[in-house]
Amino acid sequence: MDKARAFQQLSQHHGSDFSRVSKETGVSVGTIRKYLSLLALPPQLQQRLSTSEGPAKIEALYTLTRTFPDPGVMAEVYEQIGGFKQDIQVAILRESGGDPSRIPELVTEAMEGAFSTRTCRGRRGKFMCEYIPDELADMVIDLVERYKTGKMSLKELVKSLK
Repeated sequence: MDKARAFQQLSQHHGSDFSRVSKETGVSVGTIRKYLSLLALPPQLQQRLSTSEGPAKIEALYTLTRTFPDPGVMAEVYEQIGGFKQDIQVAILRESGGDPSRIPELVTEAMEGAFSTRTCRGRRGKFMCEYIPDELADMVIDLVERYKTGKMSLKELVKSLK
């Protein structure tokens, strides 16, 4: 919250010119906007961020302010999702589509692992992932390569992956 207030003061000093604030601080305009969005949080959430809950989950809180503009709803939703990791919080918020009545159902799904993901990336031209057996990874690589070279349509690729 201290950073959010500092960015607010700087932006007011520079006439809301976020690019000047960005140049002065070395922080991207997008990050500045995310911090400033924290100022829209209800006071009880701002207080919790400043004290007991430690580092703010900036991306999740930014998504919260964008998804639920009403401070009362923000507080209610955050109470339900606050115990999850930031990436799960963001997934729940986005999946809700701005409908707070969907949050309990999405929280249940999250507790069952619906939003837990593992990311696998290619390295040096080879797809590597400890969570996928090599044979399956090789098959997926082959299918994607066939699609990329035009030897297979998107529809055929999706059908093959099912």
